[in-house]
Formats: sequence, C-alpha cells, structure tokens
Amino acid sequence: MNSYVNNIHDFFFTLATQTISYARRDMSPYILFILSVLLYCLYIPLMQPSMVLDGEMWAEMATNYFYYASSPSLRVKLFSIDAGYIPMPQRLIAALGNLMHLSARTIPYFYSWSAIILTGSMVATFCLKPFRVLVKNDYLRFFAVIAILIIADVETRTFINFTYFGIFLISIITALAIVDRNNEVPSWAWFIPLIMISKPAAFAAFPAMIFAAIVSKPRFRVITILTAIACIIQLIRVYLSYSSGVLQPSNDFTIYDKLYAFAHYSLGFLGLYFFRGLAGTALPVLIFIGLGLLTLCGIVLTRNKKNASALIIVGLGLLFFNVLLNVFALSDTWNLDMAPLAAAPLYRHIIVSYFGVILIVLGLICSLTSVGFLNHNSRNYIAPLLFVFWFWASGWLAFAGALNRAPPSPITGNSQWQKMATAIDMGDSLCVPINPLGWIYGRNCQLLNQEDPKGKPIVYEESTTKAFTIEIPPSISSRTLISLAMLIKPYSMAQTPISGELELIMNDGTIKYMIGSNKLPSTGGLLMFTSHGEEIAMAEIKRITARLSLPVTRAYVEATTPAILWLGR
Repeated sequence: MNSYVNNIHDFFFTLATQTISYARRDMSPYILFILSVLLYCLYIPLMQPSMVLDGEMWAEMATNYFYYASSPSLRVKLFSIDAGYIPMPQRLIAALGNLMHLSARTIPYFYSWSAIILTGSMVATFCLKPFRVLVKNDYLRFFAVIAILIIADVETRTFINFTYFGIFLISIITALAIVDRNNEVPSWAWFIPLIMISKPAAFAAFPAMIFAAIVSKPRFRVITILTAIACIIQLIRVYLSYSSGVLQPSNDFTIYDKLYAFAHYSLGFLGLYFFRGLAGTALPVLIFIGLGLLTLCGIVLTRNKKNASALIIVGLGLLFFNVLLNVFALSDTWNLDMAPLAAAPLYRHIIVSYFGVILIVLGLICSLTSVGFLNHNSRNYIAPLLFVFWFWASGWLAFAGALNRAPPSPITGNSQWQKMATAIDMGDSLCVPINPLGWIYGRNCQLLNQEDPKGKPIVYEESTTKAFTIEIPPSISSRTLISLAMLIKPYSMAQTPISGELELIMNDGTIKYMIGSNKLPSTGGLLMFTSHGEEIAMAEIKRITARLSLPVTRAYVEATTPAILWLGR
C-alpha cells in the first residue's frame, strides 16, 4: 500500500515539476519580449536624457510632421512627403496626436515615446514563440534583439527615422515564412505593407519576400502582394521627387561604375560589420575578409540545411540590396572613392546592412552548434555565449557606448519649443529654433540668414565677454525682425542660467529692447531674444548691443560669421 501511495506521489510530483518547468519555458518568450522593450525604454533616457526627457523637437518632427498634422486636409495629413518619399507610420502617429488635441508642450513627448516603444516592440518581436522555428534558443534570440536595440546612432532613433527598425521585423518574418511550412505567419505580419511605406531603405527586404512567397503559406503570399503594391506607390512617389530634383544626385556615374562600387562596398561592409574592430583597416583587407565570409555562408547553406539557414539568406539579401540602393540612389556619397567604407560608419543609410550581419551571425552560430557531438543542454548554453562573445570581440559592444551618447551643441541645446509652447498653441506669428542648429519651426516667420548654418563647422572664440555689438548683415536690412538667437557657451563646466537683453538704438534716437534667458549646458546652446510680439523693421535699426548676465564665449560659423539666427520675415 505504501509503495502504491509513493508511486502515485512520485508520479504527480514529477508531473507537477515538468508542468512548471514547461510553463516557465513556454512563458519565457513573452517575458523576454517585455524585458527587451522595458530595457530599451530605460536605455534611451539613460544614454540620451536631453533627447527624450526635455520635450524638445528634432528637425522634421516640427517642420514637417507637426506642421502637416495640423492641416484640415486628410490627404495632406497622411500623404505629404518627407525628403521625397511617403513616411506613412509617422504620418499616422502625428495625425493621431492632432486628433487627440495634444498641446504643443506634450507633442514632443508623444512623438519621441511613440518611436521608442514601437522600436522596442518591433525588434523584441523576435523573442516571441513563433521564431523558435528559426532559432530554438530563446536567449540567443534575446541577445540578438539587444544587439539590434543598442546599436544605432542618435538620428536613427528619432521619431523621424525609427521605422528603419521595422525593416528588421520584416526580415525575420520573411525568414520565418521561408522555413515554417506548417503554420501561417503571425497575424501582426499584416503590418509589413505599412512599414514598407515608411523608408525607401525598406525596399532592401523585398527581394527576400518574393523568394519567401514562392514557398510560403497563403497569408504571406497575400502580404507580399500588398507589399508589392506599397512598394509601387512609394517608387512612383520617389520617382516623381527624383524627376523634380528633390532626390537627384549631382555626382552620377555609369552603371558599370555603380556595379563595381556595389561589389566592393558589399564585401567590404560584410567584413567590417562582422569584425567592427577592423575599422580603419585597408580596404582590400576588408574586401578579402568579406569574400571569405561570403564563401563560408555558401558552404553552410549547401551543407547544413537547418531552419536557421534562412537567416543567412535574408541577412545577405538585406546587406546586398541596402548597398545597391545606396550606390544607385545616393551616388554623391556612395561612389568609387569608397569614402563610406573608409569612414566605417553606422547610420541610417547603412544600418539595414548591420541588421543583415546580425542575422548572418545567428545563422552561422545555429549551424555551428548543431554538430552531433554537442548535446541539447550544451547547445542551450554555448549558442548564446558564442553570440555574446562575438558581439564583444568584434568591437560592437565598445562601439555602442560612444554611438548612443546624446551629441553636444550645436546639435543639441538649441530647441526653444517648451519655452514657446504656449505661443505655438495660441497661433501667434513666431519662429521657434529647434535641434539641430539652423532648424526653425516658423509660422509667418522664417530664418533670414543668407547662409544656412545647418551642418557647418562651429568655432568658439577664445576670450569671454558680457557685452558686445551685433552687426546687421546687409543682406537682411530690408527685412522685419521678430526674434534673434545667438549660439554662446557659458564660462562654466555646469549647466548655467544666463539672461540678457539686446539694446536696439533706432535711427530716430529711440531705444527698444529684446529680452532673453535660458539654462545653457557647458557645451553651449542658443540664447533667444524676443520683443514680446513687436515686429521691428531692420532698416530702422542703427545699432544693436548685447548685454548678458555672465561672461560667455561667442560661436562663429566656419570661424568667420557670428552664429546668430536672424528670425523674421
């Protein structure tokens, strides 16, 4: 009797233990998905606090998306172009913000955090259960997700460009469609056509989709057809922009030169992104390494027909077609001088190739760890460790820290959005400087400078001053002044409150004042002066004198022109 009871006890104990173990294992994809999103939501504010916590606008966030979202026309809200193409996901988010009547003070947070959460969610999808068909090890997929999320430059992470990460989502769904013959792709794969109408770089994933559609289940084939329609719409829009000169490169070269450049860039970036630590190595060496890696991929694909091999196919497709698009569409930069490869960059135009290399590495690790002498438990530990070791040894981990820090002035420290939010909501005529330097959100107001300071080198004078005279450029003497902003740096190693006034002596002898104040970081920023709505004819101003509360160093554009933004009409 006791033996019978003990047997029943052992049976139920074993069943309960196995059930708990299975439940934990079965829930791990969801836990890792949530953990990935949360870690990303913590990582970005930690590395770039001023970009996401200060509520300031970045470039086209204000001048394009916020601007067109307020249009009464639905066509304008959703189909206005940015740099010659239709960015549909961003348009929908901006239109939603407008529909919710969010204030100007709230909009930057809504845009930035929408981008952060959606970026984390799109990439972290790889942690979910359907992708066990590709990579069985949950933790290997999790580490790959982290490797994607922590490697991107500041600009790629912004609301304007976050949909580049959607290309990674398209690629892993495509790889899944190639190998999973028993199940349809997940229902959220229907978002692929929407992501495709976001960035022209998404075209790099479409050739692999066509290949997958040949062997996939019906749902993915329908998605591919819809995606093809989306691609055609985007291509027509890009062609129209190209024809009007918006995207037309000035340095065009022959088709043969482009194919030659494509071959060298493809192999070079395959070698460089597989071994990031080789940045600065001679180009022939990188190309030779890339050729060796391509040969290795070919051997693995022919001899080891595992599901993870689909990742290698899709990864190579992403890299090759990303480079091909750059060579043909961005030939001013991507030409025979091989400058992008020599500079060893990672930014939005080439980040899709990095996604491809991550998929290739995953495919190679899964193939390597599938050899017969490794048991199941060994593979569970070795595969994630191999990926982490590669990520560290290749130099990507060290590169991540430098890549993700918020840039100093003049890229940041310029936005006056929060200070002027009330005036923006009231519909006043105004100019609002935003980040980076030179970007202006204007309403019946514009940047008057003859030369746009965007992207130009900034030099600070060596001496400090509290009072100085400002010369009015002759090119704007017939314009009307609404406000003025100057780029200065406090004589301090900490964030410093600075206030001041501009004394405007008029031709008739009267004096007018413009007032400004701001907390400036030690690296510098804009101090903006306004006259509280009064517009002043530049021709009536005889002399302008600036008086500040603390000594500062003044900035100059290209070491010659004072870094002053003249704002008016």
